[in-house]
Parts: sequence; structure tokens; C-alpha cells
Amino acid sequence: MGPEEKAWEGDQEKLAKWSLSQDGLVTTCHISHDGKYVVSGSDMENALLVCNVEDGEQVAFIRDYHRSTIQSCRFDPVNQRIATVSSDMSIKFWDIIARATTVTIERAHNNAIADCCFSLDGHYLCTAGWDENIKLWDVRTGEFRSHGPITLDQGHIGIVGCCDFSKDGELYRMTVLWHQQREKLRSGCLPDSRLKRFLRAIKLLLLYNSN
Repeated sequence: MGPEEKAWEGDQEKLAKWSLSQDGLVTTCHISHDGKYVVSGSDMENALLVCNVEDGEQVAFIRDYHRSTIQSCRFDPVNQRIATVSSDMSIKFWDIIARATTVTIERAHNNAIADCCFSLDGHYLCTAGWDENIKLWDVRTGEFRSHGPITLDQGHIGIVGCCDFSKDGELYRMTVLWHQQREKLRSGCLPDSRLKRFLRAIKLLLLYNSN
């Protein structure tokens, strides 16, 4: 039996009614914003698993969904699409209603993609990569198809391991975690002058593009 995916009742601090076993490591999971679905990725089968939160009923199981480990999976704000990123450098969008992959972006980065997140309004998908880059994809209009993503490549020396948007609803302030050689994981709030300039540039860029 492989590692388990479990649903917990947080208020009662006890195991809920169901758990599922997957082969290999469960590398990522995310619950939809309406609390109806949970999605997870595993490394041995590079599989995507979508279940109902209430009873654990399987909605979809797709073996070899990516060619390598799924590093991150996220529901969009309206709970219709699931974005996944992988060590195979690709991004995929799986549609809950269509039960199908609707978009695949190959070679989205030049190395493994570590994380992804949607902006609060679902306009952008942000991806963080081992190629030291953060990229912003306009998934609302699909503009990236003709003009590519916005690439933010001046803020890091080393792997970018995590990314997120603020929830203030006014400015998309991005916080990032990154790994520098011979140093521990650090956070974007540390007094690094280059990173401060980088974060200010992100604020201005995203504010401009959200208008």
C-alpha cells in the first residue's frame, strides 16, 4: 500500500470518513475554493487524482498525466480548472466540467516548474521554476498564446521554489521563496535590496496589467 491521501475534519481533529492510497509519493494537493473537490499529484505514476471531498468518490484518475513528477496543482478561483506544473517543464489545465485537458503549454520554463498559483480574480497564473524565473500567464484572455508570458528573471540566484499572490484585492503583491546555494530557504520579506526592487517591479507590472 502506498502513501495515503486523507480528508480530515479540522474542527474535531479526527480522521474523516475516507482515505485513499496512491502509488509513490503524494507530492501536492489542493482543495477547491467551494470545498467540493480535492486534487492531488503523485510521483511514481505522474498521476492526477480528483475526488469529492464529502465521500472520497473518485472523479478522475489520469495516469501519466505529465511525463514527470507533478510538483503543484491548483484550482482556479471559480473551481472549474485545475492547473498543474511538473518537472517535465510543462503546464496543463484540466477542466472539471469537460473532464478533459483543455490547455497544455510545453517547455513553459527551461527547467522543472516547482509551483503555481492563480491571482485572486483568475486573470493570471504564476509559475515558479528551477530556471530562476517567475512567469505570469494571462489565462483569462489567452494572450500568452501570441505574446508569451511575462517573465520576471532579475530577482533570484538559484531555484525559485514557491510563489503566491496577496489576497488584498487591490494590488497583486507577490511573495516568493527561493533557494540560494549554501543557504537555507529564505522568504521575500528579508532585507535584500535586489529582492525589494524586484517585488516593487512586480507590483507595478501587475497593477498595470490588471487595469
